[in-house]
Amino acid sequence: MVTVVCGERDDLDLAVRRRALWWRGALARTFDRWPRLALRAAAPVLAYGRVQQRAFKRKVDAGRWPPRGATSPVPRSARA
Repeated sequence: MVTVVCGERDDLDLAVRRRALWWRGALARTFDRWPRLALRAAAPVLAYGRVQQRAFKRKVDAGRWPPRGATSPVPRSARA
């Protein structure tokens, strides 16, 4: 899973899960070597993330999330 995160100084940080991708070092070196590639790739990645968040919100609003019978690791009383 690759996640692009906007930092505090309006720069983009790339977060890649450690176990998910064995090639994360090569990806980081590529974006470090060609920053324009990272800037061009950021817009579609962020747009895809917004689409996924809207879809998830619709699922939650419709009551289809969380799945029936699913247990949460955090008790409801401890949630904010």
